[in-house]
Amino acid sequence: MLEEIRTYVMQRIFKMSTIAEKLEHDVCPTIRKRLECLKVKQRHWSVIPSDYNQFEARKENLAFIVDISAHTCTWQLSGIPCVHTVAALAFLNKDPETYVNDWLKKDMFKEAYSYPIKPLNGSLLWPKTDDIKPLPPKETRMPGRPTIKRKRDACEKEIKYSKVGIGRKMTCTNCQEKGHNTRSCKKPKKDPQPREVRPKGRRKRANGPTSVGESTSVMEAKDGSKEDVREAWTNIEDGGKLKKFELL
Repeated sequence: MLEEIRTYVMQRIFKMSTIAEKLEHDVCPTIRKRLECLKVKQRHWSVIPSDYNQFEARKENLAFIVDISAHTCTWQLSGIPCVHTVAALAFLNKDPETYVNDWLKKDMFKEAYSYPIKPLNGSLLWPKTDDIKPLPPKETRMPGRPTIKRKRDACEKEIKYSKVGIGRKMTCTNCQEKGHNTRSCKKPKKDPQPREVRPKGRRKRANGPTSVGESTSVMEAKDGSKEDVREAWTNIEDGGKLKKFELL
């Protein structure tokens, strides 16, 4: 990063120095634009002279003292003649550019960019030494729970709401439709459908005897022969209540 800053500043100084060489006026272009705007605004101010150096600039209930020889007014804060001074100079038919401070003129602008940054060779041409190579600092564990979330790059778009539960469709509690939630719903509200009430208690087993009489008939047949057991189970199956059974 430091190398990028160095090359940027080097190019910046060269660019501004070439602009300074092409300046035609004694005052910098930005200052000249500002003075042109003040020349338009000074028309709304009336000037009352005291002598050739001191004036009173008035506009409705506002009044300011302007001293051209001492360069006092708002003028002394920025080095650029203020609107009151421009009005006084217009009263004397003088150019306000001649009263701009010296450090805002062309000569000082050129001197500010007269010290270029020298170019450097690449790291392959640097002189080698036997000194110890600098190492990165040791990693120290910071207090608190470590972060798991990935740090996003500055150019990445921020995702406000991440998708949770892939394959699961949300149901809107406002319109009772799937695919969105109440926050983004613009449809009229609907009453939710009543849920199906399930009977309380344990579910009945699908396999085996389902009534007391059937279970009793099978238990009584266990004491007899295999034919009696087969006959007992067949009677239950004929009733449509048995799907799978094993012979004893």
